Amino acid sequence: MKDRLFYIDNIRIFTIGLVVLHHFAMSYGATGDWYYVEGAPDNVFFQIPLTMFTATNQAFFMGLLFFVSAYFVNGSYERKGPRVFIKERLIRLGIPMVAYIFLLQPITGFIAYRMTTDDQAPINILEYLSKGLGMGLGPMWFVEVLIIFSFVYAIFRLWKPINSDRIFPKTPPSAFAMMKTILCLGLVTGFLRTLIPVGEWIPYLHLQIAHFPQYLLMLFGGLAASKRGWLNSISVKSGWRWFTFAIVSIIIGFPLIFYFGGAASGNLEPFMGGWHWQNFIYSIYEQIVGISLILGLLGIFKGSFNFTNKWVRAFSDSTYTVYVFHSILILLVSWAAIPLKMNLLLKFIILAFPCLIFTFAISWLIRKIPYFSRVL
Repeated sequence: MKDRLFYIDNIRIFTIGLVVLHHFAMSYGATGDWYYVEGAPDNVFFQIPLTMFTATNQAFFMGLLFFVSAYFVNGSYERKGPRVFIKERLIRLGIPMVAYIFLLQPITGFIAYRMTTDDQAPINILEYLSKGLGMGLGPMWFVEVLIIFSFVYAIFRLWKPINSDRIFPKTPPSAFAMMKTILCLGLVTGFLRTLIPVGEWIPYLHLQIAHFPQYLLMLFGGLAASKRGWLNSISVKSGWRWFTFAIVSIIIGFPLIFYFGGAASGNLEPFMGGWHWQNFIYSIYEQIVGISLILGLLGIFKGSFNFTNKWVRAFSDSTYTVYVFHSILILLVSWAAIPLKMNLLLKFIILAFPCLIFTFAISWLIRKIPYFSRVL
């Protein structure tokens, strides 16, 4: 325990909590694709805070999870060897993914169907499945990508041992180099979105390729940081600088881009992709905010949240379970709250913290079921 990076555990708790709130916000008017949407906020001024919240999350939180996941791959592979490494990844990642596709997704989809359908005829889950609805990956696309990444990494290691001197830079990029990387990443993302806009999913694989330039960079960054010890050079001071830069970019950049880009009219399509200036400007803005927040949070958590206790350990141990089960747990909260009639933004604000605690508490209890903790 002495050598454990507690701040990484705490970043994971924080980020998984944002995943829960991100999807919960979509139930009450934030833009995005979710199982259940209660409605749109009363006017655009109530929708803007929710949209800023989910847009900011989308800019960084999955990238940060990929970075953290990749950070531990080197050590795990070298300790266990290829056979045990792949076996354990298939158990821990593959079993929950299959369970989600064939069990949790049908149940979650059925609950959402009953919450939203106007059809008063009785229907059970078998009838629901017979309509061609039900099975799918949902948010487990993240786990799918980690499985693919694990196999690719193991094959590469077997084929050609990693030569750190040739693959990974010895020192982390300077601030200037990071800004150049961010700009290039934004342009690559913008060009990719001219072909595959945000919101377009690859059938069956359920992947939004429009976000993958950052994800791939963060996977490589996690490997490099682990192999070269980059996190040792991150300070709380630099973390606060990057974090402040991100917040200023959000406060100034988001309203300006969306106002001059015509988002007030409700047409967000030019921002999502295609040969529109809004697509390229927003893609660059998204990477500025996303990478800055990732660097900022790594520094801040390393300097101020590198600790643990029994409550933190309980939350940390439950994060993966939260990710697997949060969809159905969020729906249950939303279903129970349907009779509560009020402004949707206010409803989200009131229910967000109880929803978060409920999701982590139930996930903690699920891990207490015999054998579940081995997989979750």
